[in-house]
Amino acid sequence: MQQESVLRAVANRLTVTPVEDLPRIAGLLAAQLADCSLNSRFADGKASNASVAVHKLRTRINSLLQEKSIAGRFTGVVLVKAAVDNGGENVLRASESWARGLLNCINKPDTVEVKTLYLVALTRIFVLTQDDPALVREITTPLLPTFIKTTLNLIRPTSVRTSNGSRKVASPMLTSVLTCWIRLLPRHASVFRPFLKQLRPILLTIIADGEALARERDLAIQLLCWLLWSVPKNAIVPESISMFRNLINAAHATVDKAFRAVVEEYESNDATTTRVRGRQNFAKDPKQTESDSAGLPPWTGIQEGSHRLRVILEWLTCLLSVSSAEPLSLPIGALSDLTTRLMAITVPSGKAGAINDMKYHEEASKDEKEELWVNLPEVHKGCLRLLAELCSSLGQALFPLQQTIVGQILDLFASMSWHESVRSEIYSVIGMIMKKLDISALESHRAAFLSLLERCCDDLKTGYVQTTGSNTTPAKNDSIHLGSNVAPNEKSQVGSSCKQPDVVEAAWMLLSQSLKYYPATSLSRHIRTEMDRTAVLLDHKDAMLASILNPVLAKDGKVAGASLLPFLVRSMDDNMVLDALLRPRMPVLTDGGVQVGTNSTVQVGDAEENESDGLAETDVLAHLEQSVAEQQNEDARALEARVDEVHITSRLEDNKDVRAQKRSIDALETEFVSDGAHSTGYLGLREPKKSRSEALSEEVFTPTTEDTHTGRPSEVDADTEHLGRLNTQPPLWQAQGPESPSYPVSDTTAPKQPPQDDSDSDDSEIPTIDPELDTDEDEEML
Repeated sequence: MQQESVLRAVANRLTVTPVEDLPRIAGLLAAQLADCSLNSRFADGKASNASVAVHKLRTRINSLLQEKSIAGRFTGVVLVKAAVDNGGENVLRASESWARGLLNCINKPDTVEVKTLYLVALTRIFVLTQDDPALVREITTPLLPTFIKTTLNLIRPTSVRTSNGSRKVASPMLTSVLTCWIRLLPRHASVFRPFLKQLRPILLTIIADGEALARERDLAIQLLCWLLWSVPKNAIVPESISMFRNLINAAHATVDKAFRAVVEEYESNDATTTRVRGRQNFAKDPKQTESDSAGLPPWTGIQEGSHRLRVILEWLTCLLSVSSAEPLSLPIGALSDLTTRLMAITVPSGKAGAINDMKYHEEASKDEKEELWVNLPEVHKGCLRLLAELCSSLGQALFPLQQTIVGQILDLFASMSWHESVRSEIYSVIGMIMKKLDISALESHRAAFLSLLERCCDDLKTGYVQTTGSNTTPAKNDSIHLGSNVAPNEKSQVGSSCKQPDVVEAAWMLLSQSLKYYPATSLSRHIRTEMDRTAVLLDHKDAMLASILNPVLAKDGKVAGASLLPFLVRSMDDNMVLDALLRPRMPVLTDGGVQVGTNSTVQVGDAEENESDGLAETDVLAHLEQSVAEQQNEDARALEARVDEVHITSRLEDNKDVRAQKRSIDALETEFVSDGAHSTGYLGLREPKKSRSEALSEEVFTPTTEDTHTGRPSEVDADTEHLGRLNTQPPLWQAQGPESPSYPVSDTTAPKQPPQDDSDSDDSEIPTIDPELDTDEDEEML
């Protein structure tokens, strides 16, 4: 009910408000329409209570689109865009009249901004109808061809009067129209098919124009690549192969003329391709008198030739990035051959006898060579972008060529590392190679790659100092505060007030990628230390984390260098990733029970814990009964073992007067183990010696039990009395391995603890000794 009232209020407001005042409230009305569930309101038709408001709204919007004033048309297109974006299928079905009204508005003498709104609203309607065949049949099929024809008239060059006469310039609607075509062509390629002959020459003219904006040129190249999918389905593969071949041939033809001053040592890998250079006339500027194989118009001069070469490289890069439903054959060898030729031509280093210096024709003038050197870095950047897109698109499928590609890039870095933009592109493509391809290609060029990493660290430190130096006041003591020493608010102010150069951003990414993917054993100690130091100084969290996860290991497998974990903790004190790294919480592993052997010592608490983890609820009673039975067997075996120990003690008392045969406690325990191992499953622990007075006092207060028949002390109690003198501390239980492997052994009897002395005297620490054994002689011997 509330939404119906809002809908009626919007329709009433559109009716009572003057047309000249509607643009002021157009945004408010569009927001109110967005909050209403328009799809259900438009679906019910006459049966709905809101049908009157819906009909009133539709009629008022149609009338606004037909207004003579720009204020009414502007309000109408804003409301159409809001209704289409927030409505559903039913709103789209009712938008046919709106679409026709918008098509009529395009030809009205409105401003560029309002015409752009018309294009955006129409494009949105055509895009939303693609999933419904009925809507495509009702709206898109009859109206989209009219839209294409209308927009073709919008992008005609306009004539502008200048001091030298009239001059034609690009239409201000060119960027908007190209953007709409790119959105529509992949979804409705068959509708664009009749217009291919009109679209292609226009796009070729745009990308060949050196004065065109970079945005317009990029859109034109992207649209040329999408036009490939407008051809019939069975002709897509031949057309793509033909386009690749024409572009590569056009690039080589451009290099032959634009770079004529260079004496090339290039030899094509394709034996079927032979290029014969004619004699060059160095008295005239290099030029191409006719259109090339790609259909691009002629050019004159090294500047235009270099621009043409960059356009072709961008075209090839975009063609690789466009996805298709059909499998295509890519001329990878021809592309690698082209990049090899272009990246081999470098700017001379200026040092006499340099290996990488090029040879030039004597007829070439100095001005021509200098102009060539100025344009070479842009050509190299185009080659690097092409290689990066090739690695990104093909991935591991490019494995056979990765050695060649890495060699080209590192050789170019050795010659052109002085150029900042070239370094930035090299950092980006090297990071892409480490992420997508195998690292073995970089390991085979280890020395060159390590020099690249060193330069990467230098760029990071230099870029940081330049950025902070231009935004902060240096301290009085000329100290540089790096890393986390800078306050967080200062970091955000620095980052927001200036933008980092492209080379610094590329080096920032490469540092973390190198520490993450490149083997630590392949890095030299100096380079690894420099990378870690740079990561700490610049507070590079990703690089520090990668360094921790990929440490330098010694030959024995241990970590050889210091870890950056303390610095990472200082920088990321409240981070879940760091918390998991510092305190990993592994899940408890249970195997349903504990396998207990004859020599394994099981504490009572551990046995109960393992028992509670490994037992099922249904077997608790059976397990308890089994534990009681096993405990009774253990007590019987322990009693037999004590009787055996008593016999051993009696033999020692018989020989107590023989001084020559006195033996140490260690020897006695050795004999005890050898004699009693067959009948006992545990070994008594020897206690330290005590004074004779304590031993005698313990003998006096030792309790005895009487035999129930004779009233005399039992022989077992008498024997255990002597055993208590020898070993007053009960041994830890040793479990005899049960036959059932599914349950742990449980002992319900708590172990006896040795007597504790609460006094503070040191006599309680004197070990207990057997009063029958004389230790005076042992002390004299010691």
